[in-house]
Amino acid sequence: MISYLLFISVIGLFAFIESSGFNDGGINKYKVYLKYVAFTMLLIFVGLRYKVGADWLQYYTYYGNLETLGTVLFNAKNAPYFYEHPWEPAFKLLCMLAKSLSMPFEGVVFLITAFNLYSLNKFLKQHLKSEMCVFLLLFLSLNMLREFDILRQSIAFYVLLFSYKYINKSFFKFLLVCVAACLFHTSAIIFVLVYPLFKLKVRRGFLTATLGLFVLSLILKLRILSMLVDLADKLLPVSSATFLLHQIKLYLAFYPLQSNINLVTLLSLFFLAILIIYYKKVSFFDQKFVVSFVIFIYISILLSEVGEVQSRFGYFFSTGLVYCAAGFVYLFKRYKDVIHPLFIGVRQHKDCFAV
Repeated sequence: MISYLLFISVIGLFAFIESSGFNDGGINKYKVYLKYVAFTMLLIFVGLRYKVGADWLQYYTYYGNLETLGTVLFNAKNAPYFYEHPWEPAFKLLCMLAKSLSMPFEGVVFLITAFNLYSLNKFLKQHLKSEMCVFLLLFLSLNMLREFDILRQSIAFYVLLFSYKYINKSFFKFLLVCVAACLFHTSAIIFVLVYPLFKLKVRRGFLTATLGLFVLSLILKLRILSMLVDLADKLLPVSSATFLLHQIKLYLAFYPLQSNINLVTLLSLFFLAILIIYYKKVSFFDQKFVVSFVIFIYISILLSEVGEVQSRFGYFFSTGLVYCAAGFVYLFKRYKDVIHPLFIGVRQHKDCFAV
């Protein structure tokens, strides 16, 4: 993993240059190439990975046993891996077609990476006017290593990036994108469930209340999910739904409660506090990403008892956290003067060699 950390540090240098605010013709001329270099490096480092990720062996074994197109179409009884395996249909179809073309599993990973990067690039062009490398640095630091362990869900995530441009514009198109994402991982259905929230205007008072609840949940380790399940179990009449609630209660009762304080939660607290303090100055933030950030926080609060579930669903809304963080860097370019002597020295050194 050291090579990936070194790679992220290179993106960090690009982000530092991009967000420095240093106005120099010689530097600005090359800034436009940072994105192309960054995405090329991503395609190489991520797309050509081998035996990296907790689920690599699982997918590799499945791919090795998966039937090809001829068997699937004309001999269905002998195609259990395609028809009976519990994974989502679009992912199984992708793997089946790739294997029918004699493509190795490593090629499938490369194609998936290429699509994910294409989606991310389109997203950046549509929704980020500047600070692309800053967003990329924060995004990779938060998600890259995690995505190595969730291949199917990562595809669903990058499909969902196309849905942002339809939020509050066309629910039908938004729904179509979400359905496509669900065909790779069913957890993407959460995007449809929270769609009404994107119509809300996030107020400072609501953000302050959210911050207070977030701090209390971290300090007191509140079992909010258990409280909600207990309440629903008491209010609902006896049915199959109450049986399911009872099973969830048993699961939560035996699941060890762990501390939810980590680097991500601390960053979320910090950026939420900054959002409250400078609420009027960040009016240029796209509201749908602020809402996404708030949803990310409430998932952290409500699902804190089950870390894996919290991580899975929070992943879909990590875009909101990263967007706000990148926006704050753009808002507070306090260190831009620090970089001036560095680049002046580099230019003078270059000029000396030119002579």
